[in-house]
Amino acid sequence: MGIINIRFKNVKSLENTFIDLEKLNVLIGKNGAGKTNIQKYLYYFYENLVETNIDNNIIDKNNPYNSYAEISVKFDLSKFIEIGNKSENIGKEFFNKISLLNENGDSSITLTFKQYKNNTILWSHDYQIRKLLKYLYPIYYIDVRTLDLYDWENIWDIIGEFGQRRSEKEEEFTKEFDGILKKIYGTKYFEYLVQLKSEIDRLEYNVQSYSNSEKFKQIYKLKFGGDKFNFKKNKLNFYSKGYNSYNYLRIFYTVLDLLHNSKVKNPIVILDEPEIGLHPNLIDELMQLIAGQNKVIQTILATHSPRVLKNSLVTKDVNIFQLTEINFKTSVRKIMNLENKKSHKVISDKEASYYFANGILFVEGVTEFELFSNEYLQNLYPILKEIEVFTYNSNNISLDVSHPFQRNLDIPYLLLLDMDKIIKYDNDKKQFSISGDTYNPLKNLEIIKREKFLYGERRILLHYRNRIKGISNKVNFNYDENKFVFSDKLFYEYRALIKAYCKNYNVYPVNTTIEGSVVNKSNYTYFYQWIMGDGCSYSDKVKLKEAYDKNDNISYKINILKTIIEGNLEPLFRLNEKRAGKSTTQSIKEGYQIAIKLEKLQKGSGWMTLFIDDIFSGFKKDNQKSQFSILFPEIADIIKTLEVIMK
Repeated sequence: MGIINIRFKNVKSLENTFIDLEKLNVLIGKNGAGKTNIQKYLYYFYENLVETNIDNNIIDKNNPYNSYAEISVKFDLSKFIEIGNKSENIGKEFFNKISLLNENGDSSITLTFKQYKNNTILWSHDYQIRKLLKYLYPIYYIDVRTLDLYDWENIWDIIGEFGQRRSEKEEEFTKEFDGILKKIYGTKYFEYLVQLKSEIDRLEYNVQSYSNSEKFKQIYKLKFGGDKFNFKKNKLNFYSKGYNSYNYLRIFYTVLDLLHNSKVKNPIVILDEPEIGLHPNLIDELMQLIAGQNKVIQTILATHSPRVLKNSLVTKDVNIFQLTEINFKTSVRKIMNLENKKSHKVISDKEASYYFANGILFVEGVTEFELFSNEYLQNLYPILKEIEVFTYNSNNISLDVSHPFQRNLDIPYLLLLDMDKIIKYDNDKKQFSISGDTYNPLKNLEIIKREKFLYGERRILLHYRNRIKGISNKVNFNYDENKFVFSDKLFYEYRALIKAYCKNYNVYPVNTTIEGSVVNKSNYTYFYQWIMGDGCSYSDKVKLKEAYDKNDNISYKINILKTIIEGNLEPLFRLNEKRAGKSTTQSIKEGYQIAIKLEKLQKGSGWMTLFIDDIFSGFKKDNQKSQFSILFPEIADIIKTLEVIMK
């Protein structure tokens, strides 16, 4: 590996930014977050190693007290030292020079660059050391947006680096080359060349000598019989820009890999948005190519592409960094890698796309997705347009892949859970118990450990937890077998405590299920009117009316409607024959038995959109949020919680 880590101080938005590098390093973040600054000023560091190339804008001007910008790069010498130890006489002097760089005994050297306000540059090491490091760790900056996709001359520049160091016998090459020209083209042709050179000299012109790599570049061009690349016997302009971009990067990495094998070098590639113009399949092939190169070739890649990120997340030897801008300063987070191999199988562009989100609302299924994607609701609450709704279909592996806390992403989020993912009711013991998995804050062992050390206002969370735990262990709750509701007010305090506690950990447990949030005590009459009306194609309207009219109790009527939308009742279970049979009121029992057999409104069938749209069509233009909050109090509270989190 070439570079171990980089630190930037007072470099534009990089106030004090540290990143440790792997073979593949991926930078993600919004425009203006600082990705370009990291790439640009690492390259700037290199540009100044052996000559001066001043950038007057490097110092962070938002802080007038900054007197200098600083860039420190720590290089890994271990590979070179290892090669040197194995070599006998060939190159021994060269590798001895490298060994002397090992200042701290850890097979590394840290090179520091400082540029002051007056543009004075100060280096931590002398010119000869910098020159050697530039040779050992060559850097290449590729910005696909400015790349000439039809002229690959810079590929020849890399090929020229295959050349050997200068030799005392180079003059013999010139003489032998002259002999070849005479032999093939004749003495007369050679005399023309001599005459041409003589005339140029007479006019006091001269030709600047090639550098060693330039000389070999021309030799290789001659060897290959030309310098214009074709692909599949077609000129490059025959292909699209995207395809040429892919082909350029493919041959670039291939040549670079061969360069390392033939020369003692650890190349570093700065690659900016390689996905531009590429079909997703070509992105896959490109990322596999980059990942498959020799480990000593490092790539620092900036991207806005979920496809690039998806491929990177399942790659070995990768570091992924999320950059965010806070008050004109760049904040860097290292994203947690996917330890679970099962995650590699479920990750797709969908999961990867959420790493670029402004905010995420995680929901269990299509019903919630349909609700929060409703056009009227999004217009009423613009926050819903700013965030992404992630449907993980109760698959925790899919949730793990994109959950900001699990991946160490700086993305505001809210996880919506049915209450039975938090607590469950034991019908025999008449008690509730804590249920679910680690996404339930009440069951998360890490949270339990941390709460022991909370102080100040946050200490209330430990009080909430202990209160919830005490009620779960000690209190019996009996529900009415006709209404399926609890008469004990403590139950509602218990449920409110759970909700308040979980919201502190960005988890929102709905009272029952999302269906119960949509059809509730405040709006059940509206829902009944809608489903029975001409605008709804529900097929069992006659039987539904029969069941609905069996009893006038409000809880009973809500339970009938919850049954046909497949929602949970208050004790967190669905109505079935056995539970209906235990009802002591004959009319209620008969109504429940009818409801169980009625047509159900299936998840994702669109009924929720039609109902919500119908509700909005009846709203007055003024104070629509207030009207909505009255009819859908829990949904309004979910969105309010989301707004607070996003702020």
